[in-house]
Amino acid sequence: MVHPKICTAYREDYGGHGIFDKYNPLAFTFPVFMLQAIVSLLMCNLVYFALGPWIGSKLVCNILAGVILGPSIMGQINNSYMEKIFSDKEMFVFNTLVKIGTGYYLFLIAVKMDVAMLLRTAKRIPTLSNVLATTYYANIAVAMEEHNLLTSELGRLAMSAGMFMEAVGWVHLILSVIILQGNIGNGIRVVIFLCSMILFATRVVRPVIVKQIIERIPEESPLSENFVVAILICALVMGLIAESTFGAFYIGTLLMGLIIPDGPPLGSALVEKVELMVMEFFQPMFFVLIGYSVDTSFMVHNKDVGLLLLFVVGCHLAKILGTMLATLFININLRNAVLLAISLNIRGVVDLTAYERWHIRGIMDKRMFSILVLSNIFLTGIYNTLVHVFYKPEIRLAAFPPTEKYFRTLQTTPSDKELHILTSTHNEDSIHCIIALLEASYPNAASPINVNVIHAVELAGRAGPKIIPYSSHSYSRKLQSNTAKHIMRAFTNYARNSSGPVSIRPFIMVAPFKTMHNIICNYAEEERIPFIIVPFLGENDPKADRRMVRDFNVYNLQENSPCTVGILVDRGLDSRINLGRFSYSALLIFVGGADDREALRLTTRMSGNPAVSITFMKINLMHGNEDIDEAEEERDKLLIQEFKDKNAYNACVVFRDMIVENTLQLMHMAETLVDIYDLVMVGKMPMKVKHVKEMTEWIDHPELGVIGDALISSKPRDCKMSILVMQHTFKVDKTIHQDETLEKVR
Repeated sequence: MVHPKICTAYREDYGGHGIFDKYNPLAFTFPVFMLQAIVSLLMCNLVYFALGPWIGSKLVCNILAGVILGPSIMGQINNSYMEKIFSDKEMFVFNTLVKIGTGYYLFLIAVKMDVAMLLRTAKRIPTLSNVLATTYYANIAVAMEEHNLLTSELGRLAMSAGMFMEAVGWVHLILSVIILQGNIGNGIRVVIFLCSMILFATRVVRPVIVKQIIERIPEESPLSENFVVAILICALVMGLIAESTFGAFYIGTLLMGLIIPDGPPLGSALVEKVELMVMEFFQPMFFVLIGYSVDTSFMVHNKDVGLLLLFVVGCHLAKILGTMLATLFININLRNAVLLAISLNIRGVVDLTAYERWHIRGIMDKRMFSILVLSNIFLTGIYNTLVHVFYKPEIRLAAFPPTEKYFRTLQTTPSDKELHILTSTHNEDSIHCIIALLEASYPNAASPINVNVIHAVELAGRAGPKIIPYSSHSYSRKLQSNTAKHIMRAFTNYARNSSGPVSIRPFIMVAPFKTMHNIICNYAEEERIPFIIVPFLGENDPKADRRMVRDFNVYNLQENSPCTVGILVDRGLDSRINLGRFSYSALLIFVGGADDREALRLTTRMSGNPAVSITFMKINLMHGNEDIDEAEEERDKLLIQEFKDKNAYNACVVFRDMIVENTLQLMHMAETLVDIYDLVMVGKMPMKVKHVKEMTEWIDHPELGVIGDALISSKPRDCKMSILVMQHTFKVDKTIHQDETLEKVR
């Protein structure tokens, strides 16, 4: 038993009178509890600091901290330590607080869970789910978040499967509670009461929460702390009812969490105000309690240990093989199938809670409990390490033949076909600048424009990321905000009033800023989109975390995109754009290289628009271009000649050749450009600029490249000249790819 019966003298004083009154602080309950909490949290953080970079799992590190503090290590070193700090009689308060904290942890996991998605997932992945035994959504969500894989294909598929099996697992738990009642009569009473409790929660409590709290909160207004406190008290009340009725406190808190709508305003507010305390205070103490309960002395010289370990490993292997077999039906390559299988074997809080419950009820002894905890945590640590080392989010799960692996750019898109563009924005600030760029890109009957508009929302109050079509459907409607409505209305109005055929496909994406690029890149690859436009976050934008959005731009999207990426710096163009009398002036600074050729291809398309005046500025470097590849030079010349031939008699196009001595003079030229253009287009990495990689170390905005950074840094804040920085995809060998595809387009 984890909590044996202890007979001790009754004490009314739980706190001492101080050491100066000759009282021993460790003779009183409260000082001992505070010392337990301090030692537990300190050891958890020390172990995670030392082993976290290698193990990659906070759960494993925290349980190891508990094992260190328990009888297995510290108890063997110092007996008086165990008697004074972690003796059985001093664990009452600690155990009680841990149980409440675990209940709130499961409550938060249930708040984040999307019940509607659960029902749809159950229909989509029955083959995979049937072989997963008990895989808990909470375990997978925490593991994927630790590895920044929430938005990856592996993370989303594993969480979908885990979400379905979470429901199955809780059904099993409820059935076990009923079976443990001992007789049929008690079991029937438990079933009746449980059904009544579920009906009361879903038909009475949830409607009250929706109508009295959610519907009365003005959009983007903070939630009153009174509502938060009331919800947390209700979670305890539900837990108390469940504990009093059939001895299952966690079922009550879980049910309370499930009936609260995920996301803003209520779900996100609860997570924001409660999660830090639960995850950083209560949860480490729970893991310490589990590790403290492990005693390795029971495992020494015991013949049954080997058999039990063999059984545990056999269960894991069977589950891995079963999952890999199921992946044959959804066309996943072998490497990713193995990674998916081990991801679905990760153990977590729900499993440990079950082990503890079985231990307390005497279903398993201390030896079996210790073996189960240590073996599963050891394997979980290995699984986390393998996923962290070997899984690459940019590699798709599906095993596509080499002929189907295709990366698109503007240069590979035929000029007489529909141009697909993806644009993602988190607020309304750059909408008009993006619309002006789309209008300047000359939608016409021969080559209409299809725009996939994604409103990016930071994940809050939900465990799983998602991208869904923007519509009036109830599932989509609860994600919609005034910002989303304004964005979609602006693009829809543009499609109706544009000079040429433009179609809009609106979406809402909910994901962490740090990993949004996975969803965008996967969507662009699935739809074979050649061009992604994302706005550059201005220095004075109070609506978002600039560091997170900048990480999303430069370190993630640009490096992992399967197509061309354009970073659009909006300098206030919206005040001068009128679609009824549209006029637009653009400047292309062409130095050379794949990025510059993408900017030139977009300029070539713009040149067909009679409302757009274009200045083509060809930069010729006298020094610093000795090491340029001849093949790159040839591609530049071919594309420039194509542009000149097309616009030889176009009065709206002006050609300028400029000779500069070196890179520094080029930077000075960019800084002194007059504010007479609506848009300046540049490539991120001009191939002919010597020492360009070294220069990126001291520029302020590396996502904009050397020239783009010079343009934005040198202009005053009232400058109205917007900047578009183009980057060719890094996903393929540019030399081979463009040689083959450019000729096919022509």
